[in-house]
Amino acid sequence: MLFNSFQFLCVFLPIVGAVYYYCARHGSARIAQICLVIVSFVFYGLQKPVYLPLLLASIVANFLFGRGIARLAGKRRKQLLVVALVANIVFLSCFKYWNLVLRHLPYLQGKFHFPDWELPLGISFFTLQQIMYLVDCYEEIVPANGFLAHAAFVSFFPSVASGPLTRARLMVPQLISGVSSNAPKISQGISLLAIGLFKKVVLADSVGRIADAGFTVPGSLSALEAWASSLSFTFQIYFDFSGYSDMAIGIALLLGYTLPINFNTPYRSLSITEFWQRWHITLSQFITNYLYTPILRSFRKITLVKAAAATLLAMTIAGLWHGPSFTFVIFGLLHGIALAVNQVWRRKARIRLPGLLSWILTFLFVNFAFIFFRAPNLAAGLQVSRALVSFHDLFTLKAFAGSIRMIEMPVICVPAIAGIIVALFGENSNVFALKPRITFSTALVISLLMLISFIFMNSNVAKEFVYFGF
Repeated sequence: MLFNSFQFLCVFLPIVGAVYYYCARHGSARIAQICLVIVSFVFYGLQKPVYLPLLLASIVANFLFGRGIARLAGKRRKQLLVVALVANIVFLSCFKYWNLVLRHLPYLQGKFHFPDWELPLGISFFTLQQIMYLVDCYEEIVPANGFLAHAAFVSFFPSVASGPLTRARLMVPQLISGVSSNAPKISQGISLLAIGLFKKVVLADSVGRIADAGFTVPGSLSALEAWASSLSFTFQIYFDFSGYSDMAIGIALLLGYTLPINFNTPYRSLSITEFWQRWHITLSQFITNYLYTPILRSFRKITLVKAAAATLLAMTIAGLWHGPSFTFVIFGLLHGIALAVNQVWRRKARIRLPGLLSWILTFLFVNFAFIFFRAPNLAAGLQVSRALVSFHDLFTLKAFAGSIRMIEMPVICVPAIAGIIVALFGENSNVFALKPRITFSTALVISLLMLISFIFMNSNVAKEFVYFGF
């Protein structure tokens, strides 16, 4: 069930809210947790019931690992942590990377038949979330969860599919203490829900039409079409993923819970380092705390070169986390190189670029790297990249003609232009929605956004969020 569907917004969410608040108000925090777990399992199971046992198995296994780590001491404690981390990585890899590995092992090709497993919803997110929990248990940052709290923490339906990644020390105390919702939280939740829905169904899905038209025929693009396609995907993935994050945070607020902010106007960044401080913030924190820092600590003596190498390795792993494709590896590698160069530049260079030039270079690089993120394969990514600087065919729109009708252009271009303006110059959605008081003008804007979103939803088939594929 998609957040951007009438079934979720008009049936599932109102029923869940009513049942949950009834259980919370007339029962206890434990009853509320039980209700939340059941609701979250129903939400997850409605996507594809066959994968519900996998989520449950992951929850049970990591609950036991966490209790064991908290109980043991010394060398055995560390050994159990290593076993737990390896088990989670193997669990994730079986679904994400098994077939990629087999395709490149010539001795196994044709000798064995392996199932072409479909990726279970949210497996990358709930696995990483539990890896963070296990490490935090080992570092004694958090105590081991009780089973009910752990199940509610991992399966929490607003964030189980695509985040934001939440650390146990933020979420579990809220689950244990019970509902803390009030009128400001509810109004803020509705505001973020409306903003996120508008981002997805109006802005992201509109510019996504242009991106799909271009990346479907990467070898036939003119320079204009290549730029339009790449820029469209750059804005599509931002509005799509930040829209999901806004909706997840908003839904959590409606139930009385606070999730971490995941985006902070990343396309205004003046460096690639700043970009990753603003883009997919919870993943960036995971990369920093659970990949980059341990890699850096593994070196006996830390130098600038070793820090750059650690950055490169961490970002390459982060790129591979997105999926079993060399395009994602290239995406991570490009960002790793850019971050490493930025590290060296900040330490060694005496020249400071003007703000406008810094922004242009950062945005152009981000746009270029996203080409490989979107491209179906490496060859397609290279074709789009070459088309960006093609001089033999600059301004034709032949490739788009077969996918987009002229009558559709206003419906696509108006939201696209509006989205660019919002992303580059508009107020951050979290600042707008999380104001202490909702004014009449704010309520009017939110109502208008919801109305426009419903019109678009009624006119189009609901599309999955981009990060549902990861």
